Order: sequence, then C-alpha cells, then structure tokens
Amino acid sequence: MLGKKKKKQPRRVVDHTKTLKSDLLRVAQWAGISLGVVAVVATVVRSLT
Repeated sequence: MLGKKKKKQPRRVVDHTKTLKSDLLRVAQWAGISLGVVAVVATVVRSLT
C-alpha cells in the first residue's frame, strides 16, 4: 500500500528586515513596560519607607 501524498506547501518569501523591525519593536515595547512597572514599584516602596 502506498502512503498518503503530502500536499506541498507553497514556499513563502520572508522579508528579513521587516521581521527584524517587528521583533525589535516588540522588544522595545516590553522593555518600556518593564521599566514602567519597575518605576511604579520603586515609587511605591520609597513612599512606604
């Protein structure tokens, strides 16, 4: 018995600069959020002491 033939997926062209730009934007957003949270926590802790 022959196995099932797999459908060939069309190969997509990847724009590496676009991918890199979106990845860097995502990293920058997470860094900004992290710094904001740290600043808020530091302010709260400083006001309590």
